[in-house]
Amino acid sequence: MSLIKAKRILALLLVLLMAAGLSACGAKESNQGGKVEVVVAKPDDKEPEPEPSWWELNVKDNPDLILVNKTHPLDADYWPDDMVTIERHVEGVGNADTHQMKKVAADALNAMFDAAEKDGIYLKLRTGFRSYKYQENLFASYVKNNGEEKANTFSARAGQSEHQSGLCCDVGGKSQGYALSYEFGKTDEGKWVAAHCAEYGFVIRYTEGKEDITGYVAEPWHIRYVGAEHAKNMVEQNFTLEEYLGSFR
Repeated sequence: MSLIKAKRILALLLVLLMAAGLSACGAKESNQGGKVEVVVAKPDDKEPEPEPSWWELNVKDNPDLILVNKTHPLDADYWPDDMVTIERHVEGVGNADTHQMKKVAADALNAMFDAAEKDGIYLKLRTGFRSYKYQENLFASYVKNNGEEKANTFSARAGQSEHQSGLCCDVGGKSQGYALSYEFGKTDEGKWVAAHCAEYGFVIRYTEGKEDITGYVAEPWHIRYVGAEHAKNMVEQNFTLEEYLGSFR
């Protein structure tokens, strides 16, 4: 083989070796710095669900906070479940149904009346639950005697009465013969109810200065069960039930 031919072969081999080296170097750089690793999220890698809010746990769908008023009526066939008859502390009017309340409210009412007696205050239930039909007849009697416009300020149309919920009642005091009176709030019994009913889960539902919100004149004898925590919150904030529920929106 001639010297010139040998040099050409050697030069070709050098070129091939250099090309192979450059290719390997490029591949290494690609593996180390140029390649982007894609990580696919697994089902277990999902973000945790947010904790339920206080409103979701304590207010939303709470049966004790059902709103019944002129814009949130109950159906004609609505009848609360878990109803019990109040056997003690009763100076009732109406019929056997009106001596009933939902058990949670009835138990709280009896506890409140017992506590009042220890303080020398004597209270009795006047009316508890009222059916749609009962309220229909009652409102009609008020319309007959007072006219519809006037009646609608102090009495509810059928379906719009909280009494149908089984969570409210009217109470009277001994000093007034257990009658319902707008002066009840000025009596010792009425003052005791105003000061202590929230401890047992009740609020005075219709208060002075809130007529435009509730739709009714003040009724110091009409108490509504909402549960002790909510009653405390409502009293502290001077909220009606409409205002309290609206504050969470």
